Amino acid sequence: MEVRPAVPDDAPAVQRIARAAWHETYASILSRERIDDVVDDWYDRGDLREQVSSDGPFVVAVDGEEVAGFAQAVPERDDVAAELTRIYADPDHWGSGVGTRLLEAVVNSLGESDVERLWAVVAADNEVGRAFYDRRGFEVRTRRETELSDAEFEVVEVVLELSNWSST
Repeated sequence: MEVRPAVPDDAPAVQRIARAAWHETYASILSRERIDDVVDDWYDRGDLREQVSSDGPFVVAVDGEEVAGFAQAVPERDDVAAELTRIYADPDHWGSGVGTRLLEAVVNSLGESDVERLWAVVAADNEVGRAFYDRRGFEVRTRRETELSDAEFEVVEVVLELSNWSST
């Protein structure tokens, strides 16, 4: 498996993986239609094509010819912290190390800059995501209830932080 920087042509695969992962993760919380609406909005292919060139790492894991996962981090204004805004593996690849490899690539990329902390937000009910972050040394900083107005639903989120780079 290779992890490499995302390119604009990866946008359809990124959207496909996001849709599959969201359906697998949130089917008990959100309707199929709501998930599709959120993915269509948050993972718009045109937007994704532009984001691969933005600040911060946006990487994909490739297994053979197939994109198996992706991750994106965005530096904060102070440049000492970054947010892991997206990390998903195709559910067919869960447990195979794709997520770990993606996280390592993001951390390595950020380690080349002045970033000292990486934080992420995950739905409190997302057991798969919570377990992933817990196993990699992320620590809970706070919980918050957030109304995602563009998605028209409320969610309790957990804000996590990784400050020990070697724990990935």
